[in-house]
Amino acid sequence: MSALQKKTVHTEIKESWDEDKLGRNEVAEYLTPIIASIKQPFVISLNSPYGTGKTFFIEHWKKQLEEKHGHETIYFNAWETDFDKEPLIPIISLILEKIGKNEGMETVTNALKIVLGSAALTINQMLKHATGLDPYETGQRVEADKKGKTLESIGEELYRHYTFKQSAYKTLKEELPKYIEALPKKPLIIFIDELDRCRPDYAIEVLECIKHLFSVKGIVFILAIDEEQLRGAIASVYGTTVDGEGYLRKFIDWQLFLPKPTYRKYAEALFEQFALAETEQFTEGSNIFSGRDTFIKTFSILAEAFELTLRQQAQCFTKTTLVVRSLPPNASPLSEALAAIVVLKEVMPDEMHAYCIDRKDPEELLKRLDDSLSTKKKELFKNIYGSWERFRPRLHAWFIDDNGYDNPNGEISRNSSEHNQMNSMSNITSEQSQKRDKQQKELLARHEYLEAVKSVYNNYTTLEPVAETIYMRLEKASFLSVRGL
Repeated sequence: MSALQKKTVHTEIKESWDEDKLGRNEVAEYLTPIIASIKQPFVISLNSPYGTGKTFFIEHWKKQLEEKHGHETIYFNAWETDFDKEPLIPIISLILEKIGKNEGMETVTNALKIVLGSAALTINQMLKHATGLDPYETGQRVEADKKGKTLESIGEELYRHYTFKQSAYKTLKEELPKYIEALPKKPLIIFIDELDRCRPDYAIEVLECIKHLFSVKGIVFILAIDEEQLRGAIASVYGTTVDGEGYLRKFIDWQLFLPKPTYRKYAEALFEQFALAETEQFTEGSNIFSGRDTFIKTFSILAEAFELTLRQQAQCFTKTTLVVRSLPPNASPLSEALAAIVVLKEVMPDEMHAYCIDRKDPEELLKRLDDSLSTKKKELFKNIYGSWERFRPRLHAWFIDDNGYDNPNGEISRNSSEHNQMNSMSNITSEQSQKRDKQQKELLARHEYLEAVKSVYNNYTTLEPVAETIYMRLEKASFLSVRGL
């Protein structure tokens, strides 16, 4: 390969990661030299929850390993084949397809075909073909008919089939290393994806197959899994008394956890994954009613402040996309408020019903948030809103209507009156002066806060409180999601 060709391949690989929103390229760069150094049979699990880009990662890493580093790779989507009972068949078929492109591998391909044929023939099919008898029906009537020889012939055929199968697998283990040895670059890397979405019994069959039949020097299996889901599959097959993690350790040599993306990166990836831009409800920029950036920034701040899991964040985006796609023409998604309310509804669903629908005093909610958010978490609002204190009146304004709007006006008027009365006081002691100064400071802060609430409220023209409008949209989305519409 010329220097120019090498440069071209590298450029293609770089471009293939351009869609990488979660920094997975860095993980691939870290793992590649480690994989290249492995000589023995090895199974690696890449563990990450659903919706965190496992498939994107292995598809792009596979391409990089092939085009940039010269490795032979195979990709097996287990979920697409779990309608079958025998995972060995699709795995062998993929290896045959790969080896078939190489000359001088006839003994290897023949061994694979023998194993493939042996795996494809079920015991019932084999027995019917060999004896013309159905083993179940024969077993049912043998006692009455006293046909002991029939059962004996079935047993003999089972034994022959077993020894043939055992010999085929032995041949496979002897011949497959010849293909591995002929590879210009080792090891052969086999990616298995979507294992955690398979039928529990099939997922376990895949693991057993990998461990017992492909424990061959020079083959590395990489499993993209959600281990929590896979442990659930193990429990459904073997019962809850079985240690799921201990069971997996029998098959997995090295367990890796894909690093969690930042909240901002994950929000951007989810926005793209759910194709929210194609709804044309969002605009570029920071518009509080329709801005894409506003939604992503506000969502990621609150998701981090309340430590939402990756799954919870994905669930929030599921509801968001249902809301946005069901909006009538010219309706605003209310980007900023939607991002905040969808997170709060995820964190405190019962309380949000009380504040949004039952019109419970939002000051109680805000006080609760003041107390529950640590100083460190409040600092998350600094880069976008300046501070938590500047975001707070925005949140407050979304929960009030015209009646609530009048109350701040009245409170501002009362505060101004008290402020003037204090200023008119004379002949006061030093202690009274300090108390007055403190009260004046508190009144001024409250006055500024309520003015900020009024300012935000005046930006919205909805008849109902913004929080109630969004809550009802999310409730409708939840109903649609449950109904599967």
